[in-house]
Amino acid sequence: MPVAKRLLPLTFALLVSTALLTIPSSTCRAAQDETDFFETQIRPLLVEHCVTCHGPRRQEGSLRLDSKAALLNGGESGPAAISGNPNDSRIVHAIEYTDDLQLPPTGQLPAAHIKALRHWIQIGLPWPESAAPLQPDAAVPAGQPALRGVVAESGY
Repeated sequence: MPVAKRLLPLTFALLVSTALLTIPSSTCRAAQDETDFFETQIRPLLVEHCVTCHGPRRQEGSLRLDSKAALLNGGESGPAAISGNPNDSRIVHAIEYTDDLQLPPTGQLPAAHIKALRHWIQIGLPWPESAAPLQPDAAVPAGQPALRGVVAESGY
């Protein structure tokens, strides 16, 4: 039997193994990117602008925004967000001031914040399962930038 014919199954097995090894790493990388996005862009934004009125101590409109389950459960007006659909999400209408409900009441968020929240909803509201519920006046986790006025550019 020629050498090339004997090496064909080995070559095929090597290619398949390589492909299988790269799929999980890219999936893990995407999940890590989503976790990083939540921790650096969304968590600080929610803590700074939302959970004082929609958190564990106070729930305006019976709405809590301190956990993913609470966000999806919603309040008196229904779910705050529809995963993958920012255009039909009540929270987007409220922060864009395109609805009768305009939040936060102290003034519209900067465009970068709105863009971050829209992106977060569009990608499915990633919220790490290990994340504790958000707390008003909570310190930003170590190693994460504090959100003060402008969301860091992240290429989304």
